[in-house]
Amino acid sequence: VIFGSSADDKVYAIDAKSGRERWTFFTGAPVRFAPAGWKDRVFVASDDGWLYALGLTDGAVTTYAGRVAVTIDDNGAEKRIVGSDLLVAAGRRANVEGLGLEAAGIDYSPGGIKVDARLRTTNRRVYAAGDVAGRLQFTHVAAHHADVVIRNVLFRQPAKVNERACPWVTYTSPELANVGLGEHDLSDRHGEIRILRWPFTDNDRARTERDTDGLIKVITGRRGRVLGAAIVGAHAGELILPWVLAVAGKLKLKEMAQVIAPYPTRSEVSKRAAGSYYTGALFSPWVKMLVRFLARFG
Repeated sequence: VIFGSSADDKVYAIDAKSGRERWTFFTGAPVRFAPAGWKDRVFVASDDGWLYALGLTDGAVTTYAGRVAVTIDDNGAEKRIVGSDLLVAAGRRANVEGLGLEAAGIDYSPGGIKVDARLRTTNRRVYAAGDVAGRLQFTHVAAHHADVVIRNVLFRQPAKVNERACPWVTYTSPELANVGLGEHDLSDRHGEIRILRWPFTDNDRARTERDTDGLIKVITGRRGRVLGAAIVGAHAGELILPWVLAVAGKLKLKEMAQVIAPYPTRSEVSKRAAGSYYTGALFSPWVKMLVRFLARFG
């Protein structure tokens, strides 16, 4: 049982076999972003693979038969959820009290210090980096902030924060990693979209290790440009890096499809997924006709 909310106020539930995102509110209405009131709710991962957010009642947390029991308000009716453990994820807030920021002319809020794209505060001689800057609260993002600040302060380069290709990794079992756009981020402005999937059940390394849960999903735009990718399965966080490069560099699937992937490794799923983009064209009647024509010349 988890009490609290995620750092970005999103609630995730992933089907490891299909790779489809599954989002739900306790009324059954699908949502993407958790409303503000969810910070005072309990998230319960149920046996059917869905994640529920339910209101707490007074004296909600007790013990029952040696296990943790949480009493919740489910549409006016009390319900008891029993779990093995209770995880309190109450969130974080910027530690800015007592720093005299007002005297330095630096604006801030409970969400962090106000900064621009170059991480400059409202006092242009002062920079803020990391969680206190009120952006994505990841260690690797803080490292990116350090790079931006150093380039601005020491080398006078107008470097800016770019989180468009920031990878996200959720260290669960199976692991979940994603970068760039997801299905819920797509709109008409992205034009023609194709979504490619390749399961670990077709990967020899995963089959050898008898751990075939999960898949890779790649979202492409016009002419195969990589817009986003998500991987659910063992070592997903290790496998997402090539797709971070693809999103950051605005690469097309051709680059991924043409690489030589070591065998047998889980990384082959990236090459196989990219290659599937061209399968229809490769076996089209036009290509078959062309091959037969070229065969006449020996």
